[in-house]
Amino acid sequence: SGPCKAGFYCQGRAVTPVRDVCPAGSYCPPGSPFPVPCPPGTYSNTSGLRNLWECLDCPPGDCPEGTFCNETGLAAPQDCPKGHFCLAGSSLPLPCPVGTYTDVTRSGSCKPCPAGMFCSLAALTQPEGHCQPGHYCIQGSSTSSPVKGLRHRCPPGFYCPQKTGISFYPCPPGTYNPSYGLSQAERCQQCPPG
Repeated sequence: SGPCKAGFYCQGRAVTPVRDVCPAGSYCPPGSPFPVPCPPGTYSNTSGLRNLWECLDCPPGDCPEGTFCNETGLAAPQDCPKGHFCLAGSSLPLPCPVGTYTDVTRSGSCKPCPAGMFCSLAALTQPEGHCQPGHYCIQGSSTSSPVKGLRHRCPPGFYCPQKTGISFYPCPPGTYNPSYGLSQAERCQQCPPG
């Protein structure tokens, strides 16, 4: 009978395989009592590999953009999860930085938080919420009420309701606003007669 054949593994002291074909992500040299995982940087998407040299090199950069390879014995690179991005060759997913998010798997980059919304945490799968009334949030904002000096507060002559991006609304005709941070048109002041 002889040793267990290459491409199979024989549990215990068995010398013949009992339907134990070497699974994808592994190889089985002759006499293998168990599958040997393909080493990091390689993979196998087919079963029955007989030796280490049949494990395939991961695509250039180890794993393609949007995937990562952090384990031995992978049958294929792993998808980068939502809220993270994976550059080509990643061994771990990286969280989207503050001010960004990604709502899809297999992403190689993160999207900036849209104007009118904010993203104050890392690894977000969607923007956290809308900009607070009286403020406007530019694309990539990391807070609901940005205050860099008076730069992100609604300027005089305008009002900024919740959800305001980089465009703000002028006070209605016959009214004005002399201060920063107005959130409602009703708060614009009546122009004096004359």
